[in-house]
Amino acid sequence: MGHSGICRRVDRFSCQSLEQTARDAESRLGDDFEPFGATLQVHPIRISHIASVGEGVALHLSPHDLKAWEWWGVFEADVEISRRRRFAKTWENLMSREAVRTWIDANSAEYLRLLNAGRESYPGSLSAGR
Repeated sequence: MGHSGICRRVDRFSCQSLEQTARDAESRLGDDFEPFGATLQVHPIRISHIASVGEGVALHLSPHDLKAWEWWGVFEADVEISRRRRFAKTWENLMSREAVRTWIDANSAEYLRLLNAGRESYPGSLSAGR
């Protein structure tokens, strides 16, 4: 479910249920990334298209110590969840809240798979205790 717009991070989600979905995901999945020295972050984004504006969710892994981060891969993803025509008030939902949760869970699982694969592929290059 990609998009062709330009993304920028915004301060808050426009609806409380999406904010709650994001916070639930961070608390539910966040500890899974601690052994890798990272935090899972779910952010609101605004997506600009030529004739419309979208809202979405961005999912990122944020290393605790960027200089010591030893894993390479794509640990950023975003998805557009609603859209409205410019100068209109009505939003069109592109994804349900449950679909957003499923998307977050699937991407988080992929991040963990990549991190674990890196640990198995290069065990000598990773810090002890990870």
